[in-house]
Amino acid sequence: MNIIKRTCATCAAFNPSATDDEEPCGNLVYFTEHHGTPQAKHREPRMDDCCDSHQTHDEDAAETHEIEVARQVAESTPEFMAAMSACLRLVETLGMDHPDTTRAMQRAMALSPPSLNAFMADKARELDLIPEADGYTDDGQPVYSLEAIAAKLGMSMDEAKQAMDAMLADRAALGLPAVLIDPATVHRKH
Repeated sequence: MNIIKRTCATCAAFNPSATDDEEPCGNLVYFTEHHGTPQAKHREPRMDDCCDSHQTHDEDAAETHEIEVARQVAESTPEFMAAMSACLRLVETLGMDHPDTTRAMQRAMALSPPSLNAFMADKARELDLIPEADGYTDDGQPVYSLEAIAAKLGMSMDEAKQAMDAMLADRAALGLPAVLIDPATVHRKH
């Protein structure tokens, strides 16, 4: 006699396996099979072993994203919301690559809540859009070398230097901090 038991972290109950037309949830803790003996055989769970009465991985990820967006909006200042609205209007009218759009994005990001900055940095790392940090400041902020950024973006050092100088000039014109970090203050990664 085979007895199959599954445990879901959400309901902490034993559940039957999902049918073909139902998506299982990702809350499986462990799976145990008994094959006519008192001794259980443990194995890695498979998709059809999961509890079918709870959220799927995709539903769970969507809910987590909605909660994160709501938290970021709640932390946003009216100034940030106005700057973001202006930026989105420029994206629609002038396009993403227009210099006015870039300046508006810089202003919005300078006003954005810290949680949004952290979320965007995590997403950029996840999507492999930025290089590995070369080091960190005393307060834990990542520092990137111009060489690493140029290599990641497929630019020459001259192009990267020109783009950096233009960005710093734009930031200064907007009244935003435009200071380069002194390499002597950077804690290098080993």
